[in-house]
Amino acid sequence: MCLVTAAQRVEEKRKLLRRLEHIRKMVTVERERSANLKKRLASEERDLKRLDGLSLVNLFHTILGDKEDARQKERQEYLAARLSYDESCDTLKALEAELKNLELEVEALGDPEQEYKAALKEKERILLQSGGPAARRLFELDDFRHFRLSKSFLLAQVNLITNMGC
Repeated sequence: MCLVTAAQRVEEKRKLLRRLEHIRKMVTVERERSANLKKRLASEERDLKRLDGLSLVNLFHTILGDKEDARQKERQEYLAARLSYDESCDTLKALEAELKNLELEVEALGDPEQEYKAALKEKERILLQSGGPAARRLFELDDFRHFRLSKSFLLAQVNLITNMGC
């Protein structure tokens, strides 16, 4: 695989993972919103039933003569709650579908980081086989990297021994 293509796939996966995390947060928020709207809907439905059934609220509005106005108001509140809840459920379904699609896309990409490393190793191998100035420079960088790793390891060991009081 070409190094540029591998790098593009790595970046594509990073973008997908960021989008996936964003959608997961949106799903969490929408689930909470939907649960709250469901409670509100149940409350509005109870209010409407109290007005229609045998209750003190029904008797009170019947005596005042505004039962039909109160009923109309409660019905509008119930319908508004129903509409909000249904919209939230639709939004949640759409978000969950998008989440599933993104998860499939991420899975389909596989491990582009590993592909990138393999492409980089292949390019390094070709450079080293060429024996030109680029190959010598690569050897120098590799030696320097090993030196830095060794130096870091030794410093860590010194710090460990110093902290142990030896």
